[in-house]
Amino acid sequence: MVRDPAGRRKDEAFFCTDLAATPAFLLESYARRWTLEVAFHDQEQFLGFEDPQNQAERGVARTAPLAGIVYALVLLWYAEQARHGRAPGWIARPWYRAKVAPSFLDMLASARQAPWRHDVSAPPCSPRCPYNASPPGADPGHAAA
Repeated sequence: MVRDPAGRRKDEAFFCTDLAATPAFLLESYARRWTLEVAFHDQEQFLGFEDPQNQAERGVARTAPLAGIVYALVLLWYAEQARHGRAPGWIARPWYRAKVAPSFLDMLASARQAPWRHDVSAPPCSPRCPYNASPPGADPGHAAA
């Protein structure tokens, strides 16, 4: 049983089937669970994990891993942008006056608007030579040996 001495929060009861677990372990495990809950919520809300339109067995089996991979890729992309000082901001909303960090939806919106072609694609190849033409920089008056 956990009770807030200031009385601002309601009393909570936590239990575990492992009789050897300490109260500190139990509360720490419960607190760590929050990040997983947020991750599943965001995958369901924003990545289609909640209502997949799959009917084939393989499609159903691939939905959860794909949502998790996309979620991780968006977070990693945003973290890389932040590491290089290029992390996009977010739209200020009057109901989030004290917001200090982007939500997953902010990160996803930034990723959707990012210039992916520049970050993902290799530089363009040099133009191809016409068939039987001399390579660039070769002396056109001398035949290649």
